[in-house]
Amino acid sequence: LENRTLFFFLLCATALFIPFASPNMISSVYDITLPEVRSTALSVQYFIENAGAAAAPLLAGYIADQPGSSLQTAILAICVTAWIFGSVFLAFAAYLIPKDIHTLREQMVERAETEKARQTV
Repeated sequence: LENRTLFFFLLCATALFIPFASPNMISSVYDITLPEVRSTALSVQYFIENAGAAAAPLLAGYIADQPGSSLQTAILAICVTAWIFGSVFLAFAAYLIPKDIHTLREQMVERAETEKARQTV
C-alpha cells in the first residue's frame, strides 16, 4: 500500500456512501410483497447479503493462495465481480418492479373491496 492516508479517506467515503442504497432496497421489497410476508422477504434479502459478506473473505483467501495470484488481485476480482452481478440484478429488478408494484396494488384493492363488502353485509 503506497498511500495509506488516501486509502483511509477513500475507505471512509465508501463506508459512508455504500449504505445510502439500503433504504431504497428495503422500500422496494416492501413495495412488492404482501404485508404478511414482508418480514420474511426482508429476512431473505438480509440472509443473502450476509452470506455474501461472510463468503467473500474465504473466497479472497482461496484466490490469493492460487499460484500466480496475490491478495490484491483476489480482492479486486471479488469486488469487481460483485459489482457486476449487483448491477445486473438491480437492472433486472428495476425492469420487473413496476409490474410487481402494480400487481400488489391490485391485490390490496381487491382485499379492501372484499373487506368492505363483508362489513356492509
